[in-house]
Amino acid sequence: MKGVGCMEQKITASIAGAEILLIKGTDLALAFKYAPGQTPILLAKGRKREAGRLIWAAQEMGIPIVENMALEMEMYPHIEVGAEIPEKYYRPVAYALAILYKTKPSSNFVRYIRLRTRKKSALKESVEALASEMAPSLLVPPVSVELGSALMEQEGLIAESLASLRQRVALDLGLIIPPVEVRLNPHIRENAYLLKIKEVPSGEGEMEIAVNSAEDFLPLLNKLKQAIHFRAPELLGYHETEALLENYRKTNPGLVKELFPVHFSIPALRLILRNLLREHVSIRDMGTILEGILEHLDRTNDPDLLTEYVRTSFAYYLCQKYLGREGQINVLLLSPEVEEKILGSLQETAGVRWLSLSPEDALTILTVIGGQLERTASLGYYPVILASPSLRRFLRRLVESSFPSLPVLSYNEITPLADIRSVGTISFPQVSNL
Repeated sequence: MKGVGCMEQKITASIAGAEILLIKGTDLALAFKYAPGQTPILLAKGRKREAGRLIWAAQEMGIPIVENMALEMEMYPHIEVGAEIPEKYYRPVAYALAILYKTKPSSNFVRYIRLRTRKKSALKESVEALASEMAPSLLVPPVSVELGSALMEQEGLIAESLASLRQRVALDLGLIIPPVEVRLNPHIRENAYLLKIKEVPSGEGEMEIAVNSAEDFLPLLNKLKQAIHFRAPELLGYHETEALLENYRKTNPGLVKELFPVHFSIPALRLILRNLLREHVSIRDMGTILEGILEHLDRTNDPDLLTEYVRTSFAYYLCQKYLGREGQINVLLLSPEVEEKILGSLQETAGVRWLSLSPEDALTILTVIGGQLERTASLGYYPVILASPSLRRFLRRLVESSFPSLPVLSYNEITPLADIRSVGTISFPQVSNL
């Protein structure tokens, strides 16, 4: 194999700079270098197998191939590599060059050969066949549902219910997910189901085997919907972001043209959309998102900071989203000591800011927040934390691992007419000694 590779490299090098490859079938091949006003010079020649190798090398290098069936095999030993062709053999070469440059009419014996498809080796064909066979197994479905043998009998009804779920997710989050894959899992109970997002288990349960309507699948659908809401950022890839942008471009091309590709990029937009989805904010209103980016792009191009600016454009949406039963937004406020502690822990390097609380400080603050949530839950309140705009995103990242459903809003995200009710303060004596 090593010898074959060296031979191919040698053949490729021999015809580098060739203007044309003149052939007679696969029996004879002559590579010429030519400049107008000069006699063509032979760079390489070959017969039978060597001719075939020259043809494939010329094809791969994009060298034009011209066939002349009137070529005389007797000319082969009389043309030396590196020398000008003898005058008596100049005529067939001139015809070939005429075809190439289209300066003279073609001969019945001369034709231009388009690049041929090289015959695949047996090894290459077997590798491609194996790759094609394995391709479906290597694909990772974004969302899938695995069913026990008994539930698999209801595959059609389940697929219908999942289609309605996709529509609901599109309306709630603005996120379009591909069809949910339904498949049999012989390793679980016959009436059980397993939900997966990108092949990672995200919920499971059991159902009655006797299913009469789509309503019987509500437990499965509710669990899957909840899993999609919490893992929505993972489902928004580059392709999905590009599709959302292209869909908006159809009705509002001006705004998209103003931003992309000169002033903003799709990867940066994807980061902003994922930030919004991470806090369960719908990205359906693409116009408001893009306008928010454009309005503040002269201040920063940091996707995290731009996300905060975009969120202020959704103030009415956020306030409506977190209204309590009595039409009020129940909030937990930070005491000045806690806010000062968090602000004092912010670090910045090269324009990037992050929260640098010690593990002890973070655990103490999270414990206090947890206690407040238990107390308000016992009273029937499900509050949000209200914080200053400068630390909102940092506080959210602090609490999301322990309380992923706990919203954190900034003062800038509260509309003027919103009815705010304080149901507690995150304050404790230990803060001053942290």
